[in-house]
Order: sequence, then C-alpha cells, then structure tokens
Amino acid sequence: MDPLEAVTTIFNRKIADKEKGDESTLGGTICMWHDRAVSKEDDILNMNPVYPGMLAFAERSWKGGGVSGWVANISNGDEDAFAEFESRLLDNKQLYFKDKPFGYVKQSGMQWKLYGPFDNGGDVHKKFFPEIQSAEPVKKQPYKQVTGGTIVLRHWWAPLIKGAIEEPKENTTWYASTNIWMDGAGERECWIGFNNLSRSPATDSPPAGAWDEKGSTIWVNGNLMPPPVWLRGGQRGNAEVPLMDEGYEYREPVKIYFQNGWNTVLIKAPVTTFKGKNWQNPVKWMFTFVLK
Repeated sequence: MDPLEAVTTIFNRKIADKEKGDESTLGGTICMWHDRAVSKEDDILNMNPVYPGMLAFAERSWKGGGVSGWVANISNGDEDAFAEFESRLLDNKQLYFKDKPFGYVKQSGMQWKLYGPFDNGGDVHKKFFPEIQSAEPVKKQPYKQVTGGTIVLRHWWAPLIKGAIEEPKENTTWYASTNIWMDGAGERECWIGFNNLSRSPATDSPPAGAWDEKGSTIWVNGNLMPPPVWLRGGQRGNAEVPLMDEGYEYREPVKIYFQNGWNTVLIKAPVTTFKGKNWQNPVKWMFTFVLK
C-alpha cells in the first residue's frame, strides 16, 4: 500500500484480533506481495515500505494491543502512541538504515483541515470558495481536522475500511488546507501524490498532464503545482511492465520554494464515481503531501 498508510495500519493492527499472544497465537508473518514485474530487484525495496513496515510490525508483535480492523488514517487510531512510535522509528532510520531504501518520513505533525462536501455535478473542474481564494488561508469552519502525510478520504475497500470522510458521496469536491512554518526561505523536497498504485494489480499510469484521473490539484502559497511529466502518461497497466515514476516514493521529489514563516498548502480533491473502470483500477480518493 501507500508507504505512509502502510506504517499507520501495521502499527495500529491488533494481531489475530487479540490483545496478546497465547498458546494458539505464537506470532505473525508480514508478507511482501509485489506481483508486478520490476526492472531490478532493488525496486522492491524502493517501491514498498519494507524496512519501516518491518519495524512497525515488530513494535506491535512485541507489545500486543492495537485496535481491531484496518486503520488507514492516523486520526482513526491512537495519535499520541503513533507519534511516540514514529519518533523511535525515525531514530532507527538514522542509526541503522542510512544506506538503505527507507520509504518513510515524519508525518504525525501534518495537520489538515477538510472542507466539503461541495456538489460538483460531475464536473471536477468546478470551483468553490477555498479555491477561489486559494492564496489565503481558508477561514470558514472546516468539516474536521485530520493528521498525516497521506490522507485517505474514502478507502477503495469501503465500507470495510474507514476513510476520513464519514459519509462520502459521489460527484463531490473536497479541499484540504494546512500551514507549514519555515525558519528561512528556500527550496525543500516534498512527496506529492493522489493515487498510490498498489504493486499487485496492473493499474494504469496517471494521465499525461494531470496528477490523476480525478482532477486533483495542489497550490502552495497560491501557486499551482504542475504534475510530473509522466514517463508513461496514460499507458494501460500491464503486470509485466515495471512501474517507473508512478509513485511519489520512487520518483524524484517535487522541489518547492517556501517562504520564510508560514506557508499555505491547499489541495483540491474532486471525485465523480466510486466505481473503478475495472478491478485493477480502483478509485483511490486520497492525497499525499509531506516534506521529505
């Protein structure tokens, strides 16, 4: 799954739905399914949160506890416990994984205000008040506040798995806003994404000239962030064709100039239908924005 979501859900998982091990539950196995072909073996580590996932699984295996079900967003679990674990996770990253692919960065400090729903009538380009005043912080009362670098608005396995929106509806547009403080102006690398492709199905590449097929958009301090120039823009997915740059965690980070002091990030996340064009292309209503 998405690296930031994967660590979140593994950390929160109640193994075998039990508080602790017993005579019939002696341990667990964490599996790495990478069914799509890779161009080189290292891509399995570059495209999946193998090492951070292992540490999250070790944490939960040793300590027990957790919650039943699948927690996709930090805000749906124990935020304080996750932040404490994340601090130690990143310490381990610096101590033992400096020279290894470690697909995870700090996300517990990211606070987003969600605004919506806005009825777009099937037009993902329709504009609403947060976008019209995109250079200014959104001042109206938000729907809720959520935490994380990746926010799943509606899980592609809904209603089995809960998303950030309680009762998501088709043909709606949502906005997410956050403020980031910088001590000094300068360029920073960021992870940005709107449809993290699982490495099991043969999902299509993002369309040329767009972040995704849903019309997702992002502004930083009112400046529109253009999507990547995809190597295979709009190409149909094929299990034997390796992924190249489709995921934020294995393509070049986006370099953004931040001003000294507060910076405003505004994300537009529209959707029309929750029905994917086929089983290999589920509608993933989500976004990622985090400093790398």
